[in-house]
Amino acid sequence: LIGIAIEKGRIDSVNDPITNYVPELKETGYNNVPIKHILQMSSGIDFDETYYDLSSDIYVMLKKVFFFKRPIENTILNLKSERPSGEYFHYASSDSQVLGMLLSRVTDTTVAAYLEEKIWRPLGMESHANWNVDSAGVELSFCCLNATLRDYARFGRLYLNKGDWNGVQIVPEKWALESVVPDQPYLQPGMTDDGWGYQYQWWIPEEPDGEFLACGVFGQYI
Repeated sequence: LIGIAIEKGRIDSVNDPITNYVPELKETGYNNVPIKHILQMSSGIDFDETYYDLSSDIYVMLKKVFFFKRPIENTILNLKSERPSGEYFHYASSDSQVLGMLLSRVTDTTVAAYLEEKIWRPLGMESHANWNVDSAGVELSFCCLNATLRDYARFGRLYLNKGDWNGVQIVPEKWALESVVPDQPYLQPGMTDDGWGYQYQWWIPEEPDGEFLACGVFGQYI
């Protein structure tokens, strides 16, 4: 969706600071961080994604959203920087949430509506999907997109074919190719915390032969 928004002129460049489009992030650790670094999970944000620690930032954020009914942006707007961006891979769900804020701002619609318009309907998905939201109706863009196996497979096929769906270019080919090839030393397979490579929200296995994958925390894969 970020690639489509760039192609449509909603975003000038992946190298733009996100605060050019979401100015309220200027008081956070995302101030002046390029969109590209956020896509690559190298924003430098101070966010603990330790799933086996119930006091980690990811669990605290989920508790605030689901149990205390607080808008997720309250958490995002309190995040600080841990290190300069673009130097180190550190997986942080807050990065994906901030990308959702960006999409909503530049498209003047919800992330779910943009997904429906640009991907879900053009691919002819066979089932409805739903996206969990917070108390303010904002999608949890780091998680919780509920869809069927076959429709997720359709999305995988879209990317396997470089953004082309039965002869129609849904995602710009240049973006599809760029999304799955790590372009920094610290993003190469074997160099990240998890041992795989990473680029624009896609994982790259070790010793790849063109493979790339989506990998969810509870065992969902494309």
